[in-house]
Formats: sequence, structure tokens, C-alpha cells
Amino acid sequence: MSFKDFIIDSIKYSLQNKTNFLIFGLLLIVLAFLPEDVTDIDPSNLMISLPMSLITFFLIMIQAGYLTEVLMEIGKGSDIIPKFRDIRFYIIEGIKDWILGIYYVIIPFSIIGILEVLTKEVLGDTLYVILALLMFVSLYLFLLMLPTAILYTVIDNYKKAFNLVYIFKRSREIGFKRLNFVLLVSVLIFAIISSIRVTNNDPVMSAIFVIVGFILYPILTIMDLRYLALIGREIMNKK
Repeated sequence: MSFKDFIIDSIKYSLQNKTNFLIFGLLLIVLAFLPEDVTDIDPSNLMISLPMSLITFFLIMIQAGYLTEVLMEIGKGSDIIPKFRDIRFYIIEGIKDWILGIYYVIIPFSIIGILEVLTKEVLGDTLYVILALLMFVSLYLFLLMLPTAILYTVIDNYKKAFNLVYIFKRSREIGFKRLNFVLLVSVLIFAIISSIRVTNNDPVMSAIFVIVGFILYPILTIMDLRYLALIGREIMNKK
């Protein structure tokens, strides 16, 4: 399947289920207006802020878990988008994806931190320019590898997703052009959510971004997963 065919198929798939479309749109709106994390908690109003942060966390986990099920179903050969059903399964799978995501973000920061300690006295002021460049390159590389890791938790083994050498080799097999597309769509999704958060104080702009986000967020999210899953199916068919 060509790159163009992948995109067309992924868009059609994302628009297949109106109920899921509405649920994802509503999730976006709820997540955009709930506190982003525990650091947003207002200590003077802990009884309200803490439950809201927990609700945010579990909604994100449910969404991530559902997207894992989408990957699984497509990997099995299904072209019918799954319905929302097992919340407990979604939370467990979402937490597993969350742990994997943290792992792929922490490693580049850890590498840079170690390099800073080892080379600070030798490089002096030049160090920070070099470290900034290394941080950008390493974080970009690990974010490219993350979709491959998520894909291989479904088509292979969850533990192997933490094997960086294995995932790097699988990423090369998939192709960095494809992975760049997945990353680009993920950045667009993040930008949609962030834009709604930024415009919270402006009712008109906030309403515009909510409407646009309500339409684009489900399409982009499912499309991105469908695209990634079709790559996985293609890999499995070659074996």
C-alpha cells in the first residue's frame, strides 16, 4: 500500500463510527478544561483540585487503552473500529503505555544529565550549546521510536518495547518517513489540546478552538493509530 493509500484508508477508518467520534470529541473538551497534572492543584482548594486531577489521569488512561485496542484489532485483520466497552482493560493498557512513554522520554534526559556531569569541567560554557543540540536530536530520535515501541507491544511483546536496540532496528524497517508522519500528527493533536488550554480565558477564541478540535481531534487520533497499525499488519504479513 502506498503512502497516499495509507492516509486515505486511515481517514475513512477514523470516520467509521459516529459514537466513537462523539466520545473522542467530548474527551478532548473535558481534558482541555481539566487540570493538566497534579502540579495544577490549588492547595487552598484541595478537595476539588485533587479529584479533578485524578479524573484527568484516568480519562487519559482510558483513551490510551482504547487506542491500544484499536491497534490490536487492526493487527488481527479487522477493518471495523472497536466500540468502547471494557474500561478496566483500557485503564490497565493506558497505564502500560504511560510507563512506556515515560521511559522513552526519561532516557534522553538521563543521557544528557550524565554527559553534563562528565564534561562540565572540560567544555565550560560551550557545553550548554552542545547539550542543547544533543538533547534535541536524542529526544527527536526517541520520540520517533516511541510509536514503534507501542506498535510492538501489540504485535510482539510488551517487554521487547523496552529493548532500545531491538526497537531501533524495527524503526528502520518501518521507515523514518512513516514514523515522521506519525510524529507530525501527534504534534498536531498536542497543539489542538494546547491551543484550547491557552485560549481558556478568551470565550470566543476558546469556542472556535473547541469546535475545530471536536472535529479534528477524533479524526487525527484514530487516523494516526490506523496508519501505524496498518504498518504493523504489513510487517506481520511479510513474516
